[in-house]
Amino acid sequence: MIARPFQDKKYKRSDGGGKLYYETTAHNGTLRSHLFDRADADDIKAAVAKCQPAMRLTMSMGANDVNYIIVPDGAAANKSPYWVMHMPPSVVPDHSTIFTQVFRDVVISLVQNALLVDPQDELTTP
Repeated sequence: MIARPFQDKKYKRSDGGGKLYYETTAHNGTLRSHLFDRADADDIKAAVAKCQPAMRLTMSMGANDVNYIIVPDGAAANKSPYWVMHMPPSVVPDHSTIFTQVFRDVVISLVQNALLVDPQDELTTP
């Protein structure tokens, strides 16, 4: 961690917890802009009922295809043009197991699909 000595290391989230300098952006729910998970996950179903999905991905996992959805979090404080989302454990199970075939497929799909998404280069008002 690199920080200026006069900065307060504590960051109070709306739920009263968390420390800004000890959590990555995607692990801080206040800073997330999108939800990313399997299409059958409860949080994704609820978000899709409120917002249009930003992207749909289909991953081949063995003999089965699994559908993932990236959907904007309508309640997010992050209104920047950058997508901040937490990777589901089915894609990245832990910090030691990152470069799996599923993760590589997700990255490739994101890059391919990013060319189809309209630019989001303007900040929106909260």
